[in-house]
Amino acid sequence: MKRIVCIGAMVLLVAGLQIGASAQPVTAIPDGFIRQWVVLGPFPNPFAEEGQVDGQHTNGLFTDFLTELGGEAVATISEGASVTRTGPDGQPQTLRAVPATIKDNGYLDFRRLYGTGVGTAYACCLIQSDAEQTVWCGFGANDSARIWVNGEMIHSQPYPPSNKRWTDEFPVHLKPGANRVLVKVADWGGMAWECVMELYREDAPIVVHRRRAEALRAFQDRELKPANPWEFMFPPGKFPDLQWDRPDIVEKVWGTFPLTVRWFNAELEEVATAGKPGRYAAVVDSVTSAGEHIRRGLTFYCHPDGWQPWDARSRAWLEFGKGSPFDTAALKERALLLEPILGDYFVRSLAMLPQGAILAAGMAETKPLNRELSPMDSPLIANDEFHLAIKRKLLGVDQASYQSLTLPKRIDGPPAPTLHSGRPEDAGVAPAGIDAIRRECQRWYDETKEPFAVLLARHSIVFLHESFGMEKERPTSVASITKALTGLMFAQFLDQRLISLDDPVGKFLPGFPTQGGKTLTLRHCFTHTSGLSGHGEWGGMHNPWLDSVIANGLEYLEPGTEWGYTGMGFELGGKVMEIVAGKSIGRLFYEHFFGPLGIRTFYVEDLGGGARLNVEELGRVAQLLLNRGVYGDRQFFSPQTFELLKPQPLTNFYPGVDHQYGIGLCWRNVEPWMVEQFALDKTKSILGKNVIGHDGASGAILRADFDNDLVVVQARDHPAANYDAHLIRFLEVTSSALTK
Repeated sequence: MKRIVCIGAMVLLVAGLQIGASAQPVTAIPDGFIRQWVVLGPFPNPFAEEGQVDGQHTNGLFTDFLTELGGEAVATISEGASVTRTGPDGQPQTLRAVPATIKDNGYLDFRRLYGTGVGTAYACCLIQSDAEQTVWCGFGANDSARIWVNGEMIHSQPYPPSNKRWTDEFPVHLKPGANRVLVKVADWGGMAWECVMELYREDAPIVVHRRRAEALRAFQDRELKPANPWEFMFPPGKFPDLQWDRPDIVEKVWGTFPLTVRWFNAELEEVATAGKPGRYAAVVDSVTSAGEHIRRGLTFYCHPDGWQPWDARSRAWLEFGKGSPFDTAALKERALLLEPILGDYFVRSLAMLPQGAILAAGMAETKPLNRELSPMDSPLIANDEFHLAIKRKLLGVDQASYQSLTLPKRIDGPPAPTLHSGRPEDAGVAPAGIDAIRRECQRWYDETKEPFAVLLARHSIVFLHESFGMEKERPTSVASITKALTGLMFAQFLDQRLISLDDPVGKFLPGFPTQGGKTLTLRHCFTHTSGLSGHGEWGGMHNPWLDSVIANGLEYLEPGTEWGYTGMGFELGGKVMEIVAGKSIGRLFYEHFFGPLGIRTFYVEDLGGGARLNVEELGRVAQLLLNRGVYGDRQFFSPQTFELLKPQPLTNFYPGVDHQYGIGLCWRNVEPWMVEQFALDKTKSILGKNVIGHDGASGAILRADFDNDLVVVQARDHPAANYDAHLIRFLEVTSSALTK
């Protein structure tokens, strides 16, 4: 029997699995968490320097704070060990190693140990092994982290993926005797500063389960393609033969099974051959020997017989945006040489890429508009609508299956507040305060050279709408604010009682259970408790059978057991909205949300983080929140539904999930770590105490301050260096400008 004993923190892993206080025989199924550590910190974690991870807290990760103890590669941190550093007040400060306090779920919570503040901390233990062996480590941290074993760095994550268990997994080689494990976690701010680490023998049930989950994810990544790689475009007649890009992986997971393909023309008719040029869909509808249903969809373009686009010497040109390394003027001088090369590459993409077939089919269907261009004219939305119609047909869903989603209704009585210009005194803002905000914004831009635009409004009166280094009308990436937008789109389904938050996904889509531990609900999807991970995986919102891909991995999902930040729950929620409404999610946004709200520059390519709006449009969204679902004469959802969207403790629904989140919304008060980092008054908040919204990785801001009736939005494409420090000053100056 193998034994792994963690001496430095008095942790024993008996039989490579059980953690306890003594080497007693193992009789129960153990969990394998390392529950006790010796921890040293907190050290600082300032913003990255130029050339490192831009604009984020990572300097702590790159700085060796253990030089007094010999350095990270050799230091063993035992209880009482100390390091002297210069404190925030400039005076010497002694940090001593202490036993850790571990959460019941195995998470090492540095905030619980150190209180607030963005910092860096170490956790150390010694693992005693009676033989040379390799064990498996499951690790998760919502921050930057590094791990050393016996002086060798075996894991490094400068970007924080998620603090879910087993976000990362890797082998750990143990030598006979004591093995030193050192974990370093550099806080990025956000909702948690913690990590979780587990060790298991390779044949342990959980490792076997993880290997199966890994294989399933590898299958979910697989794509179908024509056997002839040029046949995403093909002439009339026989349809292309399809195959998996990695049949070996498919067979490893599901064994062999026939690939059943059904073909549909542009009129949604199932056909055996391509009788005429145009758009066609291939729908794979196969069942494995284990009874698993595999559904996938692809678009193909049947070109006119005799047309050979690669012989026509097509010409193309590209315009490169800001930050391009290419000299546009120099390229233009060589246009006659470059245009045919680019044209050839473009035609190849039409014939060899699934996205190329979508574009080719869309271009073939394009007719003169004779009207203003609309987002609905996108070839992507047209393709999504095409596949959704086929999907509803195959699933037996028609207009009678669900009540129609109606457009935001006109309200009786006076309209709700809308953003408008007015006098600063009517907004309760001091003119001198506005000047101070403007100076602070200019300072922000001057120090970072990263352009942005700002809109501030109080009592719906816009008192600052300016840009710094860019045109204020320019749409920018709002990144994860897209989650809030998707949640507000979903609110209309809730309000019209077409979907309930705790409805199982399986009520609307096949392949998902409606009862039992694997049941995924819409609340799971919109509160990061689905068990899914990543953003825009498996084709995201443009994959017509994304739900089937997700269902093929249900075996490894554990809904409602952990909080893991992801966009994929929002993508799955989008598929439910599509099947109920009979409209693609792009069309839903255009017709039911952005259009009625007066947003004209809309662009959404990923429901968890792919929208682009300008700052005035972000302001409309924030004002809609302040109005609790109404903007002008349109009601998007009721105040009662707004209450369902607000952030609340998820422990109310999922015991042990210690987070607060709403339906794409979260509290945007100044977070506890900022109080200490920036020497803020702990008794006060910078804005009100009831601020709701979302921020984006791009640095974009969406905040609705209900206490001050205040809209605070910012549009930008990149956070740039010292973002949090600039943000705090910006919010403080904004707060100081309020007069009543």
